[in-house]
Amino acid sequence: MDGNEGSSTGLSTNVASALTYVGLWVSGIVFLFVETKDRVVRFHAMQSTITFLLIHTVMFVSAVVRSVFIWAASGRMVPVDSVFTIVQWLLLALSVALWIIFVVWSYQGRMFVVPVLGELASWVLDRIGGTTSYATMAGATVGSEARAERHARHVSAGEHARTARIGGSVGAIIWAIILFVMFNFYPDYIAYYQRVMADGTSQLLRYPVLTADLNRVLPILNVTIALTVVGHVIAIVFDHYVLRRMLEIVLHIFSIAVAAAFLRVFPFDFSGLPLGGAAEAFPTVTIVVLVTIIILLIIDTVVRVVGLAAHVITGD
Repeated sequence: MDGNEGSSTGLSTNVASALTYVGLWVSGIVFLFVETKDRVVRFHAMQSTITFLLIHTVMFVSAVVRSVFIWAASGRMVPVDSVFTIVQWLLLALSVALWIIFVVWSYQGRMFVVPVLGELASWVLDRIGGTTSYATMAGATVGSEARAERHARHVSAGEHARTARIGGSVGAIIWAIILFVMFNFYPDYIAYYQRVMADGTSQLLRYPVLTADLNRVLPILNVTIALTVVGHVIAIVFDHYVLRRMLEIVLHIFSIAVAAAFLRVFPFDFSGLPLGGAAEAFPTVTIVVLVTIIILLIIDTVVRVVGLAAHVITGD
């Protein structure tokens, strides 16, 4: 295959654009130096550099601040460690989600501009001698008809629907990562919190509600989380109605299994909560919530199966 004559690297625009994100900000910086012609690639390289360097810098600062607060709060019941750890995991999840979108969309020849950061990338490139407005980048692609068609797709209702679906998948991936971290590494922080005053110092007391029986539920929970992440990554790459509906049905079935496992094992203990008689109602409330979740998931699964079958039969 012939190389791209409008590129310093000889790579096609979509391949080079995807590669600028593969190595996060490192590959972004590399392509800023090696690619001097292709304006689309240079924009992606700058956006990769700014976006991931900012996220990783915030993660580093968060880790430093966390260490300082832990040292300062030594001996006190303040969940500083968990707060900053959750922030770091959220930033990591955001980084992973953006990485998936960047690589997939750029390889497909699609433009994903991060609000503010994408505009900053364009502004920086303008200052160093490379005009990178959206119109200019669209003009850097080959063939006016192809450009017009891509732009039409970009602003069409179908495009907005696709963006919403991908946004939903990214949200599901982030939520799955959060659940994995909390249930596997910080189950004690799934608790009831109460602020009290002791010796003139405000303390936040923590009363965990999960028991050691949680380990009996973790296998099915972790399998469901893994399927959620992998399934939604596939749904982002191959955005097809039937595939996405099948994925949703499978994940609903596994979610029902998880809720049923929590209901059967019931790894909860509310007896230590400082709520008096109100704590006695928590087990019943939890059972009602779990049963309700199972019923709603079953109904939704049946509806999705019927809808998928109707789509396959009628082709609509």
